[in-house]
Amino acid sequence: MSKKYMMIITHSTDHPHLTSVSMGLVSCLVLEGADMALFFMSEGAKLCQKGVAETIEEKNIAPVRHSLSIIREGNTQLYVCKIDLKKFGIEEDQLLDGVKIVDLMDVSTLMMERETLKC
Repeated sequence: MSKKYMMIITHSTDHPHLTSVSMGLVSCLVLEGADMALFFMSEGAKLCQKGVAETIEEKNIAPVRHSLSIIREGNTQLYVCKIDLKKFGIEEDQLLDGVKIVDLMDVSTLMMERETLKC
């Protein structure tokens, strides 16, 4: 049985280095066989918007679009905070395919089933 993790992603275009490292770490865990779920909140919610991952690239680490591709191919569950979508004016039809919109109660239930890490 693989380890189960919930990674909370709190940054995107506001902190490209941290976003690149966080998403790179998640992609490595996926490649190692971990059962991953991601919860995007605060600025991290923007990463669920189509086209945003393609704009984030840092030196000496894989581009976020590459890490996200690995993550999605690994059947990682992707969740985004409903409150933050409203805050940033992101509509449901602007989200990447397969991203589930959740409220805090939903995500707290999911977190109880997994080891939770924040990036």
